[in-house]
Amino acid sequence: MIYFDNSATTKPYPEALETYMQVASKILGNPSSLHRLGDQATRILDASRQQIADLIGKKSDEIFFTSGGTEGDNWIIKGVAFEKAQFGKHIIVSAIEHPAVKESALWLKSQGFEVDFAPVDNKGFVDVEALEDLIRPDTTLVSIMAVNNEIGSIQPIEAISEFLADKPTISFHVDAVQALAKIPTEKYLTERVDFATFSGHKFHGIRGVGFIYIKSGKKITPLLTGGGQERDYRSTTENVAGIAATAKALRLSMEKLDIFRSKTGQMKAVIRQALLDYPDIFV
Repeated sequence: MIYFDNSATTKPYPEALETYMQVASKILGNPSSLHRLGDQATRILDASRQQIADLIGKKSDEIFFTSGGTEGDNWIIKGVAFEKAQFGKHIIVSAIEHPAVKESALWLKSQGFEVDFAPVDNKGFVDVEALEDLIRPDTTLVSIMAVNNEIGSIQPIEAISEFLADKPTISFHVDAVQALAKIPTEKYLTERVDFATFSGHKFHGIRGVGFIYIKSGKKITPLLTGGGQERDYRSTTENVAGIAATAKALRLSMEKLDIFRSKTGQMKAVIRQALLDYPDIFV
């Protein structure tokens, strides 16, 4: 069987599974515990966070672990909206966002926020000028995905970053779930991006582990409260084994990025040419 659904989920690397099993079976402590076993877990957690931060060119204290992309998107969309509600209740998302973003925005609408959907063209690219026209004095958040999960359109994050450069009061979120380890990070993690979402099982990690990026100095309302884990931003005992496996998978995927892009580029050319042989198909 030829598997063409990697945008839905990827097969975990054997090395990532091995890391998971080793950590799960040998590192028994809770990172929040003050005894030796807890300290061992904390060291694994901290090392994984640092490795992920290094791989995406950010600082370790800007990385927060989640259960995946859906949680990350919900947390950022709702958390930023409520954190900045005193300054305005208008947010903008693209018309083809993942349901985790779209439904979060619609939920906010039911809570009294105003939501606009930035239009896209017939190839699924956000109309940057139309997006800019939607900006209002009370706009507090713009959320645009880096790569669409259905049709693969790579959004003009750099261009959007440019016109948002002189609008520092607007938070900019990028759903980068489909972008990480597939296209260069500088294409979607620009200096203007304040928040970003990632999911481990999209780059050969295990399911149920993800992380978000929160730029230093930016504020967000926590989605989960309790024991104060993740620096009081996400209370729940961290999945140390899953996080370590995710860091391993990301390192391997980033090392293979150039090979991946070359191989998929060749596959795209072959498939595209085959489809063009049928006159009724638009590519």
